[in-house]
Amino acid sequence: MKHGTTSRRCSLDHRGVAYWEPPSYARCITNEFRSLQQSVQGHLAKGQRMLAGDGMSQVTKNLLDLTQRRSFYAGDLLSSVEILRNVTETFRRAHY
Repeated sequence: MKHGTTSRRCSLDHRGVAYWEPPSYARCITNEFRSLQQSVQGHLAKGQRMLAGDGMSQVTKNLLDLTQRRSFYAGDLLSSVEILRNVTETFRRAHY
């Protein structure tokens, strides 16, 4: 299952007849990546650097497992970048 926004562009063919182009899933995210994002937010909310760092280590392992899959949505890739940014900032602030 996925969450997000699916969009379609309405175009005109060479005769001027409107048709729907294939859907774009660029803003969709699977439940696994969404759950991981929520986990990151939970660890960030802890406020204690060491606890957040420990949780982020597990998040990183889970992210690695998820990215080993053969297919995922573009939104999953965007989510991965956001997760990595948060993990990096957490470790930087904690002076790991």
